[in-house]
Formats: sequence, structure tokens, C-alpha cells
Amino acid sequence: MKVINWGMIGCGSVAERKSSPAFYKAPGSALVAVMGRRPAAAQDYATCHGIAKVYSDAAQLIADLASHGLDLFQYLLGDIVDVTGCSARQAGLYAAEDAVAASWRFANGALGTGCWSFVADRREDRVDIIGSKGRIGFSVFDEYPVRLDADEQLSLQIANPEHIQWHHVLGMNAHIRGTARHPAVAAQALKTDWVMDRILGRQ
Repeated sequence: MKVINWGMIGCGSVAERKSSPAFYKAPGSALVAVMGRRPAAAQDYATCHGIAKVYSDAAQLIADLASHGLDLFQYLLGDIVDVTGCSARQAGLYAAEDAVAASWRFANGALGTGCWSFVADRREDRVDIIGSKGRIGFSVFDEYPVRLDADEQLSLQIANPEHIQWHHVLGMNAHIRGTARHPAVAAQALKTDWVMDRILGRQ
């Protein structure tokens, strides 16, 4: 089996347990490079995990976590075709925007709004999809139950895998080898990038 080599941006606590092990434990997959903004920490991480190459700079870092939610919303509800938003660096702790608000329209006519603050007084990760017959609630990152509130009430706890990227890495490897199609291809990423550009005023 041909080995697929991967490089990873970020080497903090999330990568330690949830992300990076999937890249080197998946069959036919190898994690060969890591990038971290703190060179010493990146080198320690690479040494600990047997990663050959270490970098401390990247052309572009992800501005914030909002893109993950928007990507998921388009996967569930279809393409976003119109969007507006505003953003700010309220706390001034880092270069990326730490507060973002947006509203958008899906191709099917459904409307959405979102608010992300990374300097709020508490952590809250909540999504509500509201329809004419009820609503579904869930979180993007936290391990809260998926909730159905309609004629019947349901709460479903879906356990995450030990390494959160496990199925994603297996899917990407299969896609690269041509044995399966992965839903998160570059064309889908470009759609979310288009949405983020308009929210952040980068168009």
C-alpha cells in the first residue's frame, strides 16, 4: 500500500489527543511534518511523536473556528448563496478576529444567523436548526447530545472516536487512492472560504 504523507498545522493539546494520532495510526498514512508558532514546542512535539520535519511559520493561519460550523451547515442544508457579516478584534490578543457576526441565505431559501465570540465570559457552543414542525439542536465542537424538540422529544448522545480526525483521515486516504469519494473536497472548502471572505470583508 502506498503511504500518504501528511503535514499538520498546530501542535497543542487538541492535536495531541484528538487529531495527530489519526494521521500516523491510520493504515497507509504517515505524519511527516508539523508546524507550530512556537518553535520549541513544535520541536518537542515532533520529537515525542517521531515527526521528521518541523516548521514555525505558515503562509496563512485559520482566522477562527467559525469556518468549521459554516462548512457543516452547508453539508447539512446546502450551499450558502448570499451572506453578510462583520467582525472585530475586540480583545486585541492576537491578529485574527475574535468576534464575528453574520447572516446568510441558503440556496433552498432557508435563512441563518451566527455569532462567534472567542473572548466572551463563558464557553457556549450551540446550534439550533428551527423548522415549522420542530427544531434540532447540537454543538459543533462540544460533546453535547443531539436534541430533537418536536411532537416527540429525543436526546441522542453520539460518542466521538478517541482521535476525532480518525474517520476524516481514513476518508481522505481512500479519496486520494481513488477507492472512495470524500465529502470534504477542495471544491467544498472553496465554498466555505467564499462565505468567510464576505463575512470578514476579504472579497
